[in-house]
Amino acid sequence: MKGFILQVNDKSIAGAIDSGSTSINIVCREDQCQLSFSSLNKDGMLAYTWCTSDLTIGDSIIVCFDDIDNLSEAQRVLDYNNSHQINALSLETYYKLKKELEEEGLL
Repeated sequence: MKGFILQVNDKSIAGAIDSGSTSINIVCREDQCQLSFSSLNKDGMLAYTWCTSDLTIGDSIIVCFDDIDNLSEAQRVLDYNNSHQINALSLETYYKLKKELEEEGLL
């Protein structure tokens, strides 16, 4: 299947999905940069996170588009059909956002 091999410094990660989309995103905001490598199946109900990482000055990133035979182990697999998993994720997100608001002095 078509996908990407992502090399960040010395670490190599292969990710792809049979039917759906695979993306590599780099977002920089307020001197913080984060890398995200993920896949989502065609019906949008199964998501794979191959890698999330903060980037620092001097990090090296190489992306190769290729036929992928051996996938890396996903850091996280989220099945949106599994209500228990979704409830746990919602709670995790709530506490993360609450912490950010407390750190900003808004709560």
